[in-house]
Amino acid sequence: MAKKIRYPADFPMDLYLMASDRTRKFVDKWVRVMHGLEGCRGSNNFLLYIDFWNSEHPGEKISIKSLYRNRHKLNLYGWKAFFTPRERVEKLKKVEPPFTDDERRRLRKLLAKMETEEQATA
Repeated sequence: MAKKIRYPADFPMDLYLMASDRTRKFVDKWVRVMHGLEGCRGSNNFLLYIDFWNSEHPGEKISIKSLYRNRHKLNLYGWKAFFTPRERVEKLKKVEPPFTDDERRRLRKLLAKMETEEQATA
């Protein structure tokens, strides 16, 4: 019995339900690969993960080239790019990061200030 796949919160389930079986199989594979790569940094770790993946899934082998290509596609365009033919991916709207570095710093300062105010009133 296959493991249940955990889809990300921003996953376009409407596109998935309309996709062909071949596309669904492709997307399911990359959802599982990307989930396994969470927190993984560095090319040596990627190579170790690829060796592990290929030994566990002999029918669904991946390469370092396909891993980098699909990671880049996911970071630029989101999961919608996996349902779009390659020649039209560049026409998709790029995904904007939720916060810039400056906004992230300001948010951290604000949260720290709020915590100190709560502690002072308690």
